[in-house]
Amino acid sequence: MSRYEARLRGLIVRVDGGELTRDEVKQLINSAVAELELLKAEEIDVSTNLRTGAFTLTISVDSADLPSAQETAGCLIRTAFHAAGAGTPDWSVTWIDARIVPEGELLSA
Repeated sequence: MSRYEARLRGLIVRVDGGELTRDEVKQLINSAVAELELLKAEEIDVSTNLRTGAFTLTISVDSADLPSAQETAGCLIRTAFHAAGAGTPDWSVTWIDARIVPEGELLSA
């Protein structure tokens, strides 16, 4: 079993194309992080641009190999964002980038 870091970058958008408020972005990200905590995700780190809705989220997972780590991390993050309201009639997340690497390897920008 090895530990992997999963980093996903995304952009929160309103389905109706309307402008996001800082409070809306903050609420969705905070809810997603709370859901990740309930799902027992480890080493959660998030940075958010409250003006644009862009965010970077990193979690760590234990897995036998890279494909399994990708599946586990993806499921955790997708479940957390859905429970927080993304993917519902009002919200969507546009995923920009996803990287899964063995822990300790540098995640380049």
